[in-house]
Amino acid sequence: MLAREWHAKKQPKVKELTAQRIMRRLEMNVFPYIGKRPISSITAPELLGVFQHMEKRGIAETARRVLQTCCDIWKYAVLTERAPQNIAVNLKGVLTVVPVTHRASITDAKQVGALLRAIDAYQGHFSTLCALRLAPLVFVRPGEFQHAEWSEIDFDKAEWVIRAEKMKMGTKHIVPLSRQALQILRDLHPVTGFGRYVFPHIFKKDRPMSPNTILSALRGMGYAKDEMCTHGFRSIAPLYLMSLATIGIG
Repeated sequence: MLAREWHAKKQPKVKELTAQRIMRRLEMNVFPYIGKRPISSITAPELLGVFQHMEKRGIAETARRVLQTCCDIWKYAVLTERAPQNIAVNLKGVLTVVPVTHRASITDAKQVGALLRAIDAYQGHFSTLCALRLAPLVFVRPGEFQHAEWSEIDFDKAEWVIRAEKMKMGTKHIVPLSRQALQILRDLHPVTGFGRYVFPHIFKKDRPMSPNTILSALRGMGYAKDEMCTHGFRSIAPLYLMSLATIGIG
């Protein structure tokens, strides 16, 4: 199948999680309808029908992302003389425009202080507590945070080195670790340091923690979905650091 051939060539150029996500979207939304057809035999109305079906299922944003993937696949097909033209690129203006929504995040310094105190009083799993404390100190995306590995942590250099294949832009990223961040990791190491992941899944230690772990903890502390989300830690980091100094936590 040409789509899998294209994916195999693209996969080394993007981080592993992104490559997996791209293939999963194709397998769920495109392959069941046109996956067995020669790409040169698929018409624009047929391809449009795939995306319209996705929109009817309420996943318009996913449809937009899959369309971009299909544009790349058809471009590859044209370049390798398997299709006469890129029919996907002409569909970009047809799909429903999804309104831009901003991820929920606390922006008031006093509220950040309250969040700090709520985290300090958290009574759940110790590794989740450490994750809540560390997240705003490292300025990384949730996916990169969840997949942190002990082999990437250099205590002597106070650095967290994330491999290129795990990064969205495909380049190695070095995260400086503050004194507070290093202490959190040292406290956690006796608990999870025997395994691969800094924050392993609570029940399946050979897997990273669930994307919903921190989110569930925030909800348990009383923060609604329109108040704070996992990604929001990146935007509140400067206020968070100021609050650390002000109220003496960390």
